Amino acid sequence: IRRMLVHSPISGILMCLPTAAEVIIVAHSHHDHAGHDHSHPGEHGPEFEITLSAGHLDDLARLIVTWSQIEFLITNIVGLLDKSDLSKTTMQLEAMTIGARIDHLRSLIPRIANDRARQDAIGICDELGALVPHRNHASHGLWGDFIDYEGKKAVAACFYGPSKERPIFATELSEMGRKAAGLSRRLGALLGTLAPAFTASSPRRF
Repeated sequence: IRRMLVHSPISGILMCLPTAAEVIIVAHSHHDHAGHDHSHPGEHGPEFEITLSAGHLDDLARLIVTWSQIEFLITNIVGLLDKSDLSKTTMQLEAMTIGARIDHLRSLIPRIANDRARQDAIGICDELGALVPHRNHASHGLWGDFIDYEGKKAVAACFYGPSKERPIFATELSEMGRKAAGLSRRLGALLGTLAPAFTASSPRRF
């Protein structure tokens, strides 16, 4: 993380300081600091307080689970276009980042005979490529509180070291999940075009 991490003597807060005007609190410790007792919320609670609301946690979980479907669909489509065994394709793609998997799928698009499906595949890859940095940010970053001193408010947000952009806020998760769900449906339709046996009523058990 290319930011300064400091430990506040107040409430045992670990903070990341991007600028003088804004602070992302990475975690609130439950342990005793400066005479304050921050007990665990039950024996199964995590070490640090989770700042996301139940609704935002649901949005984050939905995004992560939907993304697993996206990767599953990409693997099947690549296997069909490559005329490769699914287990071999899975091993090949597992060694790639998600961005590289999308690029590999893009390289196979000319093999799609159906003009409409081929154009949609291009659009899918473009939109997936645009969503990947935000998905990585939300999935791999540090969730805590974003403190806006000027606005005098604290909101749940995610800091991600590799990202040069502002934090992702929990309020953005719902829209990210909606975009991911739409892309999963379009990938499913593309797979159905390539392998009609896959087409069935949707949604279905995964």
